[in-house]
Amino acid sequence: MRTNTAKLVILGLASLVVMVAAKAAPLGDGSASPVELEGDVASSGSDASAAAPGQTPSSDELQDIVVTAQRRSERLQDTTVSVTAITPQIAIDLGLQTLDDLEMVTPGTSFKNSLSFAQLYIRGIGNSFITPGLESPIAVYQDGVYVPQSFGANKALVDPGISQILRGPQGTLYGRNAVGGVVLLSSADQTKLMEAGGSIEYGNLNTYQFDGFLNLPVSDTISVRFAGRTSSNDGYIHNVAQGNRLVGGETDNVARAKIK
Repeated sequence: MRTNTAKLVILGLASLVVMVAAKAAPLGDGSASPVELEGDVASSGSDASAAAPGQTPSSDELQDIVVTAQRRSERLQDTTVSVTAITPQIAIDLGLQTLDDLEMVTPGTSFKNSLSFAQLYIRGIGNSFITPGLESPIAVYQDGVYVPQSFGANKALVDPGISQILRGPQGTLYGRNAVGGVVLLSSADQTKLMEAGGSIEYGNLNTYQFDGFLNLPVSDTISVRFAGRTSSNDGYIHNVAQGNRLVGGETDNVARAKIK
């Protein structure tokens, strides 16, 4: 009899302790057990890790750069050609405005401009002479069109697309004038949205430059994109006798229209 009474007292005390502990430390809204709570966290672990601050995005979340180095559209990391791709945002951020500026972000190249002739070298192969009619061993393409002469080949990067520099012989896909490599320049494509943008620069020697573009969707299938640049500077040698500047002054105007 005393034993049964003692057991009842112990069971009563244990039940009282459990009730007090449950009231002192409730779980969430009180409707989930510890096992259920652990399962919820495990199922949403990928979302929680993606939203956590300070973490770098995974490779699947990075935007792919699509290149046409092998005459077909493919991801940059999938191509087997030694190619450097410069996106429009990189060109804007780094102030790359002409073809010869691309050498600053492309290893193994030297792009110069002499008397409006482009002197391009890739891996030491190029053309040392700026004679009219002499073709360079570095092939230059603008929007898929071959630029056969070095004169005027130093293209302005106005409203650019992706610029690609292919290093090494590319004769199989780009012909005999691609012994040293190929430079593929492109302009931004039309979109189905009405948009516009531009930039203004001003510096010493009365140097200024205006860039702008305008995209107009004409219909559901036709869009027109206009882009242009005007730049000028007064030169860096001052003629005391006549009050003007002699050397370095130039004015350039570039305009382009695309319809698709």
